[in-house]
Amino acid sequence: MLTSLAPRNGSTRRAFANAQAQRKISFVQGVARKVGGNVSWFFHGGEYSDAPDFYQPVHVGHLKEILPSVIRYMRLPTGEKFIIDDQGYEDVWFAQ
Repeated sequence: MLTSLAPRNGSTRRAFANAQAQRKISFVQGVARKVGGNVSWFFHGGEYSDAPDFYQPVHVGHLKEILPSVIRYMRLPTGEKFIIDDQGYEDVWFAQ
């Protein structure tokens, strides 16, 4: 159950991912942004694009199946970014 992903301030967390991040790839990058009253996480793998359809909504409940490695990062504060890979690399930083 993913109820522990609810942020402490009561806002809702949503997730968006690109198609490459949903497949088996070597790395995933994520960033938390405040969108309206909600915290939204954006995940991508492979080359980034600013195309309007680059990110697709993903229900948080489905992350356990399609991107299980990102779940532990979803409690990071808004503005945090991370990058992880399949070799154990991990970096987390605040992006202004």
